Amino acid sequence: MTRPLPRPWRRFTLEPHDDGALEQATHAFAYRVPSPLGPAATFAFLSEIASDAEWFPDFVDGAWESAAPHGVGSTRWFRSDLLWLRERFVAWTPGERFAFIGTETTLPLMRRFAEDYRFTPTPSGGTEVTWRILYTPRAVFRPLHPLLRPVFAKMFQEAATAMEAALAREAGRGAAPGSKLSRAGAG
Repeated sequence: MTRPLPRPWRRFTLEPHDDGALEQATHAFAYRVPSPLGPAATFAFLSEIASDAEWFPDFVDGAWESAAPHGVGSTRWFRSDLLWLRERFVAWTPGERFAFIGTETTLPLMRRFAEDYRFTPTPSGGTEVTWRILYTPRAVFRPLHPLLRPVFAKMFQEAATAMEAALAREAGRGAAPGSKLSRAGAG
């Protein structure tokens, strides 16, 4: 189902960039999340905005603005308790990778924002998801970045942990005790 972004809302345009410019972000969070599902099923679950309700803290609503089939150039919007974000997909290879950039937001903290999801098959038939969140703060908010970063780090860590549990539920079993979730590093 497609739905336009509800209006009115105050929009702040993020700096445009493409897949090749993701690495120009000045800050990042990265997580490795195990999935018992194969890469195609893991990709299908995580690329569907409705699944965010199962794993992303404070998720409120979201919808595709572009008609299916989705791919590079497709747009959707995401709403959390904190902000609204319009997303444009810059990479889409089912079972391997998808990435999107933020194009507009209601919270003017960032100059650039992107998320990159990569799916690597594991010997057990599951998948290792590498999830990166890349961003560049707006100049006016750089002095606050040392205070805000831990808040976002906690939120994304909780999301990664919940993502693992949601993928396990999707596979038809509970999350395994002794989670293998690992922090891949942050910049």
